[in-house]
Amino acid sequence: MSKIGSIWRRWDLHVHTASSYDYKYKQPDSDVILINAWKEHSIKAVAITDHFKIDAERIESIRKLAPEIEIFPGVELRTDKGNTNVHIIAIFSNQLDVNVLQDDFKAIMLRDKAKANDNNETIFWDYKDIIEFVQKRDGIISIHASGKSNGIDSQIDNSNLHNMSVKEDYAKSVDIFEVNNQKGIEAYKKHVFKKIRPRPVIICSDNHDPFNYNFNEKLWVKADLTFRGLKQAIEHPDERIFIGDEPPKITHQNLNAQYIIDSISINKNDNCKNNEQWFSSALTLNPALVTIIGNKGSGKSALSDILGLAGNASNLKNNVASFLNDQRFNRKPKRFGKDYSASLKWLDGHIDTLDSLEISPPREHSKVQYLPQKYIENICSNLDDGFQDEINNVLFTYLEDSQKLGAKSFDEFISKRTHNVELVINDLKGKIKKVNTTIISLENKMKSSYIRTLKEQEKELQGELQRQLDQEPTTVKKPEHVESATNTSRIEEIDIQIEELQQKIDSTQHTVNRYSNAHSQTKNLQTKIEIEMSRIDDINAEVEYELKLMEFESDASSFLIKYDSPLVRFDQLLESQEENIKITKALIDTSNNDSLISKQMKLFEEKQVLIDQSNAETKAYQKYLADYNTWEKSIKKIQEDPGSVNTISYITNEIKYIENELNDEYQSLLSERYILVEELYKSKRKIVDIYKDIYSPIDADLRPILSDFENGISFSSGLKRTNITAKLLSNINKQHTSLFSGIDNATQQMHRLFEEIDLTSFDSLKIFIDEVIKGCTPDNDYDKLDHVITDKATLYSLLCELDYIDVDYSLTLDSKDLTQLSPGERGLVLLVFYLVLSKDKVPIIIDQPEDNLDNQSIFSKLVPCIQKAKLKRQVIIVTHNPNIAVACDSEQIIVADIDKKNSTINYVTGSIEDEQFNLNLIDILEGTQPAFNLRERKYILTAT
Repeated sequence: MSKIGSIWRRWDLHVHTASSYDYKYKQPDSDVILINAWKEHSIKAVAITDHFKIDAERIESIRKLAPEIEIFPGVELRTDKGNTNVHIIAIFSNQLDVNVLQDDFKAIMLRDKAKANDNNETIFWDYKDIIEFVQKRDGIISIHASGKSNGIDSQIDNSNLHNMSVKEDYAKSVDIFEVNNQKGIEAYKKHVFKKIRPRPVIICSDNHDPFNYNFNEKLWVKADLTFRGLKQAIEHPDERIFIGDEPPKITHQNLNAQYIIDSISINKNDNCKNNEQWFSSALTLNPALVTIIGNKGSGKSALSDILGLAGNASNLKNNVASFLNDQRFNRKPKRFGKDYSASLKWLDGHIDTLDSLEISPPREHSKVQYLPQKYIENICSNLDDGFQDEINNVLFTYLEDSQKLGAKSFDEFISKRTHNVELVINDLKGKIKKVNTTIISLENKMKSSYIRTLKEQEKELQGELQRQLDQEPTTVKKPEHVESATNTSRIEEIDIQIEELQQKIDSTQHTVNRYSNAHSQTKNLQTKIEIEMSRIDDINAEVEYELKLMEFESDASSFLIKYDSPLVRFDQLLESQEENIKITKALIDTSNNDSLISKQMKLFEEKQVLIDQSNAETKAYQKYLADYNTWEKSIKKIQEDPGSVNTISYITNEIKYIENELNDEYQSLLSERYILVEELYKSKRKIVDIYKDIYSPIDADLRPILSDFENGISFSSGLKRTNITAKLLSNINKQHTSLFSGIDNATQQMHRLFEEIDLTSFDSLKIFIDEVIKGCTPDNDYDKLDHVITDKATLYSLLCELDYIDVDYSLTLDSKDLTQLSPGERGLVLLVFYLVLSKDKVPIIIDQPEDNLDNQSIFSKLVPCIQKAKLKRQVIIVTHNPNIAVACDSEQIIVADIDKKNSTINYVTGSIEDEQFNLNLIDILEGTQPAFNLRERKYILTAT
């Protein structure tokens, strides 16, 4: 029969019957009324503790009337130690012959040991006699304590050392303290148990009236309904005894029945092709901690594999399954998996069925979390993304849904948390790139070769100007004859008109150019605004979506960015500009007879006719005027020609700018660049703070649970460097004289500078950037800088955009980074995360988590985590380590056994306190009782 193991039930370990001298109701139906009260309060185990009497007949009668309630015989006594009115409760095994117990009590305690036994108000016993009688019968001692009348605290005060000594003597032999309220429980935990080993502190009914069966608080015990179960609970009071309305585990079960496996059935299908009977099992599972034990090859992992398969575990694949893989149970040609089916019944009554025990791709979603031994080994053997992904998956489940920002994964969550900062970082990188472009252009102008070239150009232009001046046309006097004068006068008038028209043409062309430039710029502005409006629309859509997710009930429009679209006005402006351009161009359009150019051309034609009609003297004069005009224009072109960089005026101004203004502008740009780089650095630190904000509560939750760890598991966030020395050096010519001359020296120097960066200080980062650039030209020789640095834009971007500084969040165990941990230690970290941090409600099944771990790590680190996990989810563990089964106080033990001759695997279930399972634990986990006894004796000898 499948036993569910230790479960929570209501007990009452201090109940009186009509056999007590001071009982309030002694009619024949008193026992029936009392039993009905027990049933009404769902009491499953009771200790009958009548005053100074063990009534075997009544106890047996009650047992027959209420076979479903476990009855422990007991008695309430009065002791003389410290005061003759301290009450002691003795509770005995339900397996004892109650008649023999009654007779022994009468003979020894009443007849021989009782004092002042004239009446019930004065009778008492020597405490040593009580202890001797109880201990010889393997009983339990409970004493009245805080808040109870006739209790150790009310009867013996703390006024002197003698009284305190008496209390300490009591504490050494007492198994249970019975108090009157929660305040008394807290007092014992806070003060008494600092000096003695913790014991159960309970509250019972101390009932004397079946019609008034009341409790100050309910007593719950997680154990078999046996005396061994009670003794097991005494050894684990924090785990197995609860005072209050309902243990948290029961509350959890009631609210999460769909996540708890109630039972599993494994059966052979009809029409099987193989004769072997591997399985025929129906197991009821405990909702807390289930440990599967057995000798090697007994079928332990077979059960965990089947549970994982039936629960559709996402990571159960052929290469990690211990039993169901295609090299064992499903090996060809037998493929036993086809012969068997399995079903999981959940606590809410739902049943999942599996037609075959062959591993197939997972179905819709996992209903269990399965960690096969090989799966953990594979992840933890290599520090690749798989291990970090597992850690991140657990961290993501730890977050409340309200914290996840609608993300579907941890990486997406991080991306959402850092999105705004990343936008700032990208914007800063763009600004830094623009500043670097300007800095490079100024450095090009600061090169001595550039200034030398300018001065040479200036000298050449001065020489060219002088030569041009020397070529001034020979002066021809204006003709004086009347005929020639008339033509000359008209030609002069035409020249004036032509010049006036030329001025208008130049002005008109300038206006056309201005209009065209304005039109082009307007188009650029319109495009930028369209882009920004699109971004605003995206932001508004995101705001509306997020507010909807938050179930925001107010008007969301008040949170949106409002703008009046100027695009229509831009279209109107562009249309107006295009019309102006069209109208203005028409003024100088040669196809238009009335245009300025057409009028000018007519004047040129008239002038040429007059010149052709003139005498030689007039023709010579007109030629002189034309040559002089051409010569004068060439002079101006050399001296100052707007739009040309090859003029004396431009070069002179450029030299003055370089000598007087450029350095100030350059230094200002350097300062601006470092302001931007510092803002970029601060933005990266903001991401560090975001990681800290995420990890701090997780770290805080881990520390109290893992208090036995030497330094525990902890998170740290900060900035880390990514080595870019090779990239930097690829943009530096190592053949030129500089700090980075020579390949080996360059590598050494760049590595030194890089390693000297203190990532907690921006000043240190600034020094690094300065030192690299100055190392290429220590004397500010910008000509040399161009030879040493092969690609300034790339080098400056590498240095200033800080891609070599990233956010680092690290996980450590006992102050060791993950990279320093052994696979076993990494496996421990992974298990701790699954057990402590994961907020998954589904059952977790772990196959032999103790592998690659020493016993100290198992006991001090893994055990507390398992104990924590079983309070909030069902935990099923395959193990061969006694620390896990026993130290974790497993609620249910499943013993696997295989009949190799018939290939049959059997499973039996029970609790730790079950006597037969105690033997199984010793035989399987401790290597048989003699081996255990031998080790125990050696430990004792070593200790002495």
